[in-house]
Amino acid sequence: MPSASAGAGRLQRELGLKQLPSGHLLRAAVSAGSQIGQEAAAIMARGDLVPDRILITLISDAVDRNLDHDVFILDGFPQTLAQGIGDTHQVARQIDGRLTR
Repeated sequence: MPSASAGAGRLQRELGLKQLPSGHLLRAAVSAGSQIGQEAAAIMARGDLVPDRILITLISDAVDRNLDHDVFILDGFPQTLAQGIGDTHQVARQIDGRLTR
């Protein structure tokens, strides 16, 4: 059985959907040395989980950079029950707000 990321990649290729892999967004922010990337790097260096607010910010910023798409695959988000219950709705509202401007 293929992984979720492999399935997301297939959807991206076959349907032209934009894939926003949270792990990739996080690694890119750390590599770029952005303020949020530095904050995430310090958290990960301690062995702690990156808080939802950082992931939501990275996803929202990625949506802003890809406004030519109106459908996104949030690959790797949500991963926790809290993200699935509350944070996913927040991300959806932010995405919808950006796309309907």
